[in-house]
Amino acid sequence: MKRLVAYGIVLVVLLVAFMERVHHGHAAWNEALDWVTKPMSIAAGALLGLELLFDKYCWRWLPLFLTRRPDLQGTWKARLHTVLLNPDTGERWEPTVAYLVVKQTFSELHVRLLTNRSSSRSIAVDLEVRADGSQRLVAIYQNTPERSERDGPSQIHFGGMILSVSGTPPSQLNGHYWTDRNPQSQGDLGCTERKTDLFDTFEAADMAFGAAPSIQEADRSGPPRENPGQS
Repeated sequence: MKRLVAYGIVLVVLLVAFMERVHHGHAAWNEALDWVTKPMSIAAGALLGLELLFDKYCWRWLPLFLTRRPDLQGTWKARLHTVLLNPDTGERWEPTVAYLVVKQTFSELHVRLLTNRSSSRSIAVDLEVRADGSQRLVAIYQNTPERSERDGPSQIHFGGMILSVSGTPPSQLNGHYWTDRNPQSQGDLGCTERKTDLFDTFEAADMAFGAAPSIQEADRSGPPRENPGQS
């Protein structure tokens, strides 16, 4: 919409200049038209280039009160704490490791949560910046567990998460998640470490963050079909 408005303003200005030149006899119709179309194409290309630069890079350099969008791009190491209990002990499962991948421009936001058991695609994602300056990341996702996980209660399901953003620049994401699977699962999610790289798999992110093999094995021994997956 903003792009159309900018292009419209440029078009109106050049058309007015075109009519003025023809009306006062400064140039013939074809000469005046050529005088208008060349700067119009240059202006349109410049506007498009500036918009692309701002959308991908420049907005990150501006203060939050101007952009209203905290820069969360990167891969965050997350800890998932489920409220479900271990049926063998009656106690809560140990936290599991996940990686929250945020791909962000000024106009778009994509979020995934990589675990060693499932994958998912975000359906809707939003960044809320309130009048008091507090910020929240809100996401709704569809989770698709690995085929070997679907023989039990972890079927394809939907879920959501709400994470508060802390720090300037952002240094922590903390909140909770929930799902509509049966039995319904929910829990807490916290992120305190971030790398600028965007990873596609749990294994690649785990290697980049230098997780020890013992931690990965501990994740496997956690709640068998609990993780909310990627989002």
